[in-house]
Amino acid sequence: MPKRVTVYVADATLLAAEPAGSLSGGINRAADRYREICRRSRIADQFAPGEWEAVLDALRGWLAEPAAMIAGGPAAEVEDAMADGLAEQHGIDGPALRRKLRSLSYADEVALVDAVERYWHRVSPDARPE
Repeated sequence: MPKRVTVYVADATLLAAEPAGSLSGGINRAADRYREICRRSRIADQFAPGEWEAVLDALRGWLAEPAAMIAGGPAAEVEDAMADGLAEQHGIDGPALRRKLRSLSYADEVALVDAVERYWHRVSPDARPE
C-alpha cells in the first residue's frame, strides 16, 4: 500500500517527473526504473570475493554526489587505495581490478555505488558518507 510522506525535491527531480503527469508518479517511476537497473546489473557477481571486499573498503564513506561524480569515480577511488596496499591486503590482482572497474558502464557504476552504500548501511547504519 502506498505511504504518504513529505519529500523535498531538487529542481532536477521536478523536471524528471514532468512526463508522468504528477510528481508522485514521476518519482515512483524513476525509483522503479533505478531499482530495476541495479537489480539487473548483479554487480557484485562481476567481482571475485577479494575484489568485492577491496571495492567495499575503498568506497566506504565515499560521497557519490552529485550523480555525475560517479562516472569513473569508483575506479579512481580504488586506484587511490591501491597506493595504501589495498591489493595486498585483499590478496588480489590490483591492475586486473582497475581494468574491471574502468570497463563498467555508467549504469553498472551506479549499481556498484548503490550496492556499496547499502552494504555499509546494513553493517553500520549510523555511518554516513564523509
